[in-house]
Amino acid sequence: MTAAKWTRNFILLLALLLVSCMMMTAVIDPFFHYHAPLAGFYYKLDNERSQNNGIIRHFDYDAVITGTSVTENFKTSEFDRLFHAKAIKVSFSGATYKEIGENLRLACSTRKVRYTVRSLDDSYLIADKDAERFDLGEYPTYLYDKNPFNDTKYLLNLDVLGQYIAPMLLRRIRGGRGGVESFDVYANWSAGVRYGREAVIGARKPYPSHVLQEELSPAEKEEEIRNLQQNVLSLAKEFPDTEFYVFFPPYSVVWWGDRYAEGSLKKMVTAQEVAISKMLSCKNIQIYGFTTDLEVMTDLQNYRDAGHYGEWINSRILQEMAKKNSRFHVTKENAKEYGASLQKLLLSYPYDQIITQ
Repeated sequence: MTAAKWTRNFILLLALLLVSCMMMTAVIDPFFHYHAPLAGFYYKLDNERSQNNGIIRHFDYDAVITGTSVTENFKTSEFDRLFHAKAIKVSFSGATYKEIGENLRLACSTRKVRYTVRSLDDSYLIADKDAERFDLGEYPTYLYDKNPFNDTKYLLNLDVLGQYIAPMLLRRIRGGRGGVESFDVYANWSAGVRYGREAVIGARKPYPSHVLQEELSPAEKEEEIRNLQQNVLSLAKEFPDTEFYVFFPPYSVVWWGDRYAEGSLKKMVTAQEVAISKMLSCKNIQIYGFTTDLEVMTDLQNYRDAGHYGEWINSRILQEMAKKNSRFHVTKENAKEYGASLQKLLLSYPYDQIITQ
């Protein structure tokens, strides 16, 4: 065989191999970029930013649970039972309001969504409306845009081929059952962590007895309102037939103690009140404030760290949302009362005693 023929055959073989890999990835499609799951294959859910977009576009649902890592332990089976719905869970750990808002907009544009459940993290309230987290690794924008030419980053991805395609093919060859991993399990970390005072407090030193607290500045207030307008309020106005359940998570008193120690506590409390006042103008936004749930917040057995709670707290949140008259439901009638409770609880809590107890 001449060198020219050998080179030609090698190029043809390589091209055939690449095309075969691309076709195999497109057909099995572990990230649901092109279609819904295929019968006969088992789809493991373990990559939020790579799989959530496909889940939103190709799964069957009428409810969406989303938000940051504080929403990862929700169980869609419980939500379905309480709300008589069919939910997907598409959490985005560490996400900003923009990322969550864009994905909710996609979901509501793709399906007739009756309900959404979303966390409103206090730490991201005062932020630029277009803020994104670039510190979480490379973002798979090629799975989100409509440009078919950059799909090669997915179709010829060695990690996808080795960690998803190969195990899925092997499982099918061995006669394993097909299906999709349960949303109850997807991203749920509750069972594999340590809870309690030692896990939460760690190496923290006692908080000082008095720290001067910053006020929410006019510029920060305007920035927060723009963030809310673009990423929360506009959704409610654009999709008036959808009920948007939003909640302020019950971070532990240690989390709020950290805010007290850094001098941002009063600013954050004010920011939450501002957010509530703006959202109350939308009839289809149901607001739940768990920042006053002292029973949960002071029991460190509920937490793996200062801000993350176990799945039983997620269950408690869903049950409160399903109640007709939950004490955590913030309305026009009780918003002032909630704000007063928030101020009294968080601004006068004896944080200096938490570590020394």
